[in-house]
Amino acid sequence: MAAYPPVYPPFYPESVPLTGTEQRVTVGSTPLSLTPSAVGFPGRRVVVRNTSAAPLCLGGPDVTAGTGYVLAPGEQLDLPLPPGDDLWAVRGSTADVEVHILRLGPR
Repeated sequence: MAAYPPVYPPFYPESVPLTGTEQRVTVGSTPLSLTPSAVGFPGRRVVVRNTSAAPLCLGGPDVTAGTGYVLAPGEQLDLPLPPGDDLWAVRGSTADVEVHILRLGPR
């Protein structure tokens, strides 16, 4: 039988209490951290949804409109984030972008 790579984040057993936070932020031309660690939440997973008519660019702290992963208007991205990893965002055009963020992880 073939071995499968581990799934991250793990599926937590019912005995592990989970917690979550949600937030709406406006992203402009300066990179903004969207990660749980940046707001004091020890999450392991983040869901980012672009609710604006303009694109959003994701990446590291030096992300730009020309270098980031583009999240088009209406798109959503679900990412596992190991502790210490950061996810940053910047607007992908001249218009600011409203973003909904959901953070999930063990308490």
